[in-house]
Amino acid sequence: MLFGLALATITVASQDFPRTGVATYYAKGVIERVYEYRLRIGQISECSDCRGFVALLSPSDLGKKVWLRHPSKGTIGPLLVVDCAAKQDVKALQARGWVVDLGYSTSRGWGLRGPLDDVTVLQAEPRLRRNEHPGSILEFSGNVDGPTSWVETPPSRVPE
Repeated sequence: MLFGLALATITVASQDFPRTGVATYYAKGVIERVYEYRLRIGQISECSDCRGFVALLSPSDLGKKVWLRHPSKGTIGPLLVVDCAAKQDVKALQARGWVVDLGYSTSRGWGLRGPLDDVTVLQAEPRLRRNEHPGSILEFSGNVDGPTSWVETPPSRVPE
């Protein structure tokens, strides 16, 4: 096992999207090593347009692209799902309302020093919310090795 990851088939059903709850984060460099390992053994593919990596609950989410909506800073993505919860941890994570682990660089861009409530995991690029104006969708500037700042991006989305 690498980083305590069980590679056997785990039967944890994928949850529906969107998912809102608590976000936590990996230590510096750990999620990148998990990404490299899963690439090497063929569990995921490269994602050239992804801005970073995350872990979700279910192994059926591995390799998916997701977007994360911060409760006050906007939305980042796409992010590649490169890890999942160990079978023995699933119930405890669900009881805590956990929905995602961020990579260290993304967590620094968000200014995290601990868990963050009300983070939403989206399966598709987000559309503007009814109360958002076109300049309110934000994306994380950089990637896992890049700068940690937020920039305003002109959305090509139309309000619902």
